[in-house]
Amino acid sequence: MLMDTGSSEFWLISNTCPQRGRRVPIGPSTSQTFRSLGEGWDIKYSDGSSVTGSFVSDNVAIDSRILPGFQFETADTLEGALTTETDYDGVMGFGFPDSSETDAPTILDALVSAGFISSRMTGWKLSHNIDSRNDGEITFGEENTARFFKDTQVFVQNLPEEEKEHWRFSIDGILIDGSQVILARVGAISTLAAS
Repeated sequence: MLMDTGSSEFWLISNTCPQRGRRVPIGPSTSQTFRSLGEGWDIKYSDGSSVTGSFVSDNVAIDSRILPGFQFETADTLEGALTTETDYDGVMGFGFPDSSETDAPTILDALVSAGFISSRMTGWKLSHNIDSRNDGEITFGEENTARFFKDTQVFVQNLPEEEKEHWRFSIDGILIDGSQVILARVGAISTLAAS
C-alpha cells in the first residue's frame, strides 16, 4: 500500500478493476467478510490521476489489531499514472479527516475509536530507495524512538488554518549530510507518500 499524508482516503484495488494488473485485489471472492455498501465514490489527485469505485466494508488488520467492518473504498477504475506507473494495491491516507473526499472515517480515527491507539500520532521511518533495504516503517499512536537520533529530533508544529485539511509547516532550511540544500525560510504543505 502507498502511505499518503496528502489524502485521507483508504482504498484498495477491486477484483473487477480492469487496470489491476498483477496487484492483489479485494472483493467477495477474496474475503468472506467483504460487504458492498452500494454507493459510488471518486477522487482526483494533483498529478491528474483518478480513481472511481465503491464504498465497502471488511475486517482490516493493522499488525495484530483487527478493525471489524471498517468502511473504505475500492478502486474499480484507475486513470492516469495509477494505471501504469504504480504497483501498490491501494492507498492508506494519513491526512486530516476534513480533507476526506468521502467523509468515511480515517484509519487513524478508526484505530483511536477502537482503543488500539491513544492518539492520531504516527512515527515514520523513511527508507532510502538507493540502498534497496526497504526498511521503512510507520508506528501508529506513537513514535519509535529506536528509529531516530533523539539529540537531533525536531518537532514541527502544524501551522494554524481555518480548516484542517493539510499538514502545513514552516521550515528555516534543510541539511543533508551537513550540506544545506534549502537556505530560505519556506512554508510547505506535506503530501508525503511512501510505499
